Amino acid sequence: MPENTEEVKAVKAEEEKAEKAVKKAAPKKTAKAADSTKKAAPRKAAPAAKAARAPKAEKSAEASKMLKITLVKSTIGAVPKNKAIVKSMGFKKLNSSVILPDNAATRGQIRLIAPMLKVEEL
Repeated sequence: MPENTEEVKAVKAEEEKAEKAVKKAAPKKTAKAADSTKKAAPRKAAPAAKAARAPKAEKSAEASKMLKITLVKSTIGAVPKNKAIVKSMGFKKLNSSVILPDNAATRGQIRLIAPMLKVEEL
């Protein structure tokens, strides 16, 4: 415990600085946060002009390609990021298969965990 009055003043000043820093770090409540409990206004119905649009053109053959992906190796001991990728792709158990679209996102996931997978084009 500081015995000098100067030391006591210095300690009090440091404590006040620490309290100010904590107050600055705490999130401030805004008007938006207070209004978040209110229900959102119902959406308006779509105009009739949008409903009368012509159907979209068929997807090209390349866009409709699908991949059958099978998990053939366990995720035990795998990096947590790779476990998350396996889960996000929809695998539940070992040797389970999922059918996903052949696009850049799926190919990127496959590339990251390729040693655990068997991939077939449909």
